Amino acid sequence: MFQDQGGFEDRMRQLGLRDENAFTCTPYFPEVGNNPRRGQVLAWSESSCVIFVNSVLGAKTNRNAVILDLLSNILGKTPLTGLLTEAGRRASCLIKLKTSDLPDPQLLGGAIGKKVVDEVPFIVGLDRFLGSGLNERTVDYLKEMGAACAAIGAVGLYHVENITPEAVGLGAKLLARHYETQVIDEIELKRLSSSYPVMWKRKSAQPKRCLIGCPHLSLR
Repeated sequence: MFQDQGGFEDRMRQLGLRDENAFTCTPYFPEVGNNPRRGQVLAWSESSCVIFVNSVLGAKTNRNAVILDLLSNILGKTPLTGLLTEAGRRASCLIKLKTSDLPDPQLLGGAIGKKVVDEVPFIVGLDRFLGSGLNERTVDYLKEMGAACAAIGAVGLYHVENITPEAVGLGAKLLARHYETQVIDEIELKRLSSSYPVMWKRKSAQPKRCLIGCPHLSLR
């Protein structure tokens, strides 16, 4: 894979890569200038990008294998399957959020990912804390939650009642005929949080540095 990286980068420059420093885990940021439109068909592979553009922007892409995305963009075509289809975007799991406060987004995303694995969830109850529709705060929250869904599970798309574009337009019609219902409450989130190991040699140690990575955090 890596021995051919130079060749892959040459092909990406031919496809329009801006420059040699233009690689990013967040290509959909307005600052990058590659913000997909709702309904636009893409061929992307990076997990947090796939779930964000599918769910929050309403574009359409499968979670492609690396290199398949490059080949699809050379051809200008991608296989019509999975999350590009109407049936593939229906939710097979209804997630009912029953907490008294807005959960930590990574914790909630981890819980959803563990429950649905690679299925499409329809999440109800988040609008109690985030309000209806999309704004900067909501987009930031969904971005972080979705990245955890995709990392702990393999979720490529979620719908949030009264918030994400397709859920606003179609509501419960997005649920597949034979969907299952799962509940996430404070007890479950606490159980998940306590299951994460503390990997420091001294558990009571105070950190000296904080290393902040992408793509979960926004500038805000």
